[in-house]
Amino acid sequence: MGNPVTLTAREFALLDCLARHPGQIFSREQIEARLYSETDSPLSNAVDTAVYSLRRKLSPPGVPQLIHTRRGLGYLLDPDAASPSSSS
Repeated sequence: MGNPVTLTAREFALLDCLARHPGQIFSREQIEARLYSETDSPLSNAVDTAVYSLRRKLSPPGVPQLIHTRRGLGYLLDPDAASPSSSS
C-alpha cells in the first residue's frame, strides 16, 4: 500500500477530524477547538503549521494532496484526490 507515516498526537487529531468528515470544510477556529484544550494558548499560525506538517507527511512530492485549503473558509480532506484518474 505505502510506507507507514509517523504522526504527532496533534497531527493525528487533525487527520482524525478531517477524515471523519471527508469533504466538509473546517474553519481554523473549529480545528483549533478540536486540537487544543481550553487552557492552551496556541499561536495564531498553529493550525496552519499543523496542516502544513500533515500535508508533507501524507503527500510527498508528486502525490496528489489530500488536504485542501478553501481560501477564507478553512480546510477539508478530499478522499477523491488520491484516487487514480479514471480517464482511460
